Formats: sequence, structure tokens, C-alpha cells
Amino acid sequence: MADEASPAAAMVFGDGVWYDPADELFKMFYMGGFIYSTCLATSQDGIHWKKPELNVVEPGTNIVIRHRPGSTNVWLDHDEVDPQRRYK
Repeated sequence: MADEASPAAAMVFGDGVWYDPADELFKMFYMGGFIYSTCLATSQDGIHWKKPELNVVEPGTNIVIRHRPGSTNVWLDHDEVDPQRRYK
């Protein structure tokens, strides 16, 4: 749910778009809301995108983390052996 005090917005600011070969998906991390949170969208072809329900921050949303970033970068570490630590 959007914060009533904030205008609605979504943009790839500094977050990143990556192809994840382990999941065979493109993953786009983007700023959701107006400097509100980092969200995740996924795509099989890099053209059509879906917002998965992650239930990480709020049930039924694709919010990965709620914060007010200046710029956030998400990196896929292809050399990381721990699957839980591939995204940094």
C-alpha cells in the first residue's frame, strides 16, 4: 500500500537489472514509491515483467526492503557459493 503522503512512483534508479542463470530469470530491483523502498520484478524474456508476492516486508507485496535511499545498488555475485548470499 502506498504511503498517502508520498506520490506514486517506480523507477530503476541505481538498483539494477540482472539475468540470474540459477533461476533463469531477469530480476529488476527498483525504487518503489517516491524514495520509499526497493522492490523486485522478474521476467522470463526481459520484456514482460511480474511483481512476485514476496511477503518479506508486507504480505502480498514485492518489497525487498523499506528505506529512503539516495541510491541503492543490488549486485548479483556469480562467484558466491552460498545461494542465500548471491545478491549483495
